[in-house]
Amino acid sequence: MSAALLLGACVEGQLLRDKFGSSLRGRPVLAALSWPSPWLPLAGALLAAGGAGLQALAGGSRLLRGLARARALPLPPALGRGELWPLAATAAVAELGVLLGSIDLVAPVLSVFSLTAYLCLNLACAMQGLLTAPGWNPRCRLYHWAVSLAGAGLCLALMFATCWFYALPALGMAGMAYTYADLQGAPSEWGEGFRSLPLSAALAALRHLEQRPPRRPQLLVLLKLDAELRVTQPQLLALAAQLRAAGGLTVAATVLPGDVLQARERVRAAEQVGGPQKNPINPLKL
Repeated sequence: MSAALLLGACVEGQLLRDKFGSSLRGRPVLAALSWPSPWLPLAGALLAAGGAGLQALAGGSRLLRGLARARALPLPPALGRGELWPLAATAAVAELGVLLGSIDLVAPVLSVFSLTAYLCLNLACAMQGLLTAPGWNPRCRLYHWAVSLAGAGLCLALMFATCWFYALPALGMAGMAYTYADLQGAPSEWGEGFRSLPLSAALAALRHLEQRPPRRPQLLVLLKLDAELRVTQPQLLALAAQLRAAGGLTVAATVLPGDVLQARERVRAAEQVGGPQKNPINPLKL
């Protein structure tokens, strides 16, 4: 990073864009500035590229073997056994890029696919932060899911800024892989963040209800009396008592046919229905 900043500060931009070194007799700018030999930066670049290539080769083979074992993608079963077959398949894919013969053709493809991987990684981190999963415990205390979401948006913008006609196929391939894994259903269940969002919303709603003050229902129970002014279904009062719990108001009422003025005694007798002395009510068992 410091070398790039220093070169950009002390060298003209037109000279830096001369990638074949035609202005300096076929030598790159960094080689012309190096000491004691112009081959020193070339050797360092070769060693750095070789180390990064070996690391990518080992990591890609492990990832390919894991996908083949989990059957998340339609890959040959031989890739999930041992280390030789996935390593050979990864080397063959890398060789296809080398056979293109031009780093100008390989660089945008590698950049777009690397940004696609980081885009999916940032989206996964943002999803875990939104879901507050028990197993999600970032080491950075200042982490917030909005940072991962902003990183995903930045990766998407860089993909289209680098090469938009490579970005669209890369996003299409990532979408197809996700759709296949979702529809096919791998034997190894890893869980899915999008299906956990409704469950997390329901859990948050239940927690919000628990924080509210207890409700006090106001119940109206309509009873039916027989000819002897006895309740035909006393279980309704028991159910109302259980619904009311420790609070609220329960009003029990009935309808008596006839004239109120002529049936005053009957009305008074009906008002005493359900008392503890005459008609004790047992609790309802659900």
